[in-house]
Amino acid sequence: MNSATDGSAFSGAVTVYITIDAGTQALGTVGSGVCTHEGNGYHTYRPSQEETNGELIAFTFIGSNAIPQTIQVTTVTAAQNSALQAATGTFAVDVNEIVSDALTEIGKLGLGQTPDSAVAQFCLGKLNRLLDLWNAKRRAVYADVFDTLTLTSALQPHTIGPNSATFTEAIRPVSIEAAQVIVDDQASIVTIRDAAWWATNTDKARTSERPTDLYYDPAWPNGNLYLWPVLDGAATLEIRTRVQLGAVLLTDTFWMPPGYREAITLTLAEQITAPMGAVLSQETKDQAHTARLTVFGVNDQRPPILSTAHMPGASRGFWDAEIGDYR
Repeated sequence: MNSATDGSAFSGAVTVYITIDAGTQALGTVGSGVCTHEGNGYHTYRPSQEETNGELIAFTFIGSNAIPQTIQVTTVTAAQNSALQAATGTFAVDVNEIVSDALTEIGKLGLGQTPDSAVAQFCLGKLNRLLDLWNAKRRAVYADVFDTLTLTSALQPHTIGPNSATFTEAIRPVSIEAAQVIVDDQASIVTIRDAAWWATNTDKARTSERPTDLYYDPAWPNGNLYLWPVLDGAATLEIRTRVQLGAVLLTDTFWMPPGYREAITLTLAEQITAPMGAVLSQETKDQAHTARLTVFGVNDQRPPILSTAHMPGASRGFWDAEIGDYR
């Protein structure tokens, strides 16, 4: 903002008016539209969720003896955001693409072609059996999922999972990666804490309208969400969780850490080779082996193998079919 008299940086009181999709201009609802002067004529305003519910939002900043300023913001709808993440997410994986890529690897599908329904469903069944097998192992397949949860006042803990939980999920999360709490349309980051922090917290019963910390206990079958301080009002919790993969559909899109797409695609190609009457090249077998070693091998903590002379031995251990190598 600049002064209307001499053009200098304006540091006086500024309020904002909001226009949604060329509708009626209205004073901002957060703090009666009063803005914060950050310095050098720069003023900020944090709109409520309702004030961003539109395709084109205009924020008009005014101050006594200041030159009015208007900025326009083109928003992205929830549907557009979902489509954008699915299309451009760094680790977004389309199940149809995995199936098509696996069939292409074994020479049963040409580039740019689409498998027929019966073949696609067969491959999907093999894929779900593969994911189920990997989920049963210590080195589980992970995916990131975003959830919005309506919290219950004074409830501790909130549970999440399949067994009559506060929040129903087919599989309870492995971990909580990030979280924020929303109270009166104002969001704030929640610090993720570990079991040691929770165990040494001597004031677990403290209450507040805005929790600041979260300890997640991944119990089975339901996980436990311990918010601190304990919520004593109305709030929404947004969390990004890491979960084991359940069954997927051909139309599903999910997110996985780096390397898993290659490992899953090439392992699926191996498993459908015989049923599809195909022959898998040695090069593709080697690539599948390397991909599994990359995503699973880093999780191994191999104990030293000693010979009878108590010197490091040359034994290669036992064959692990999951990673295609000796352990």
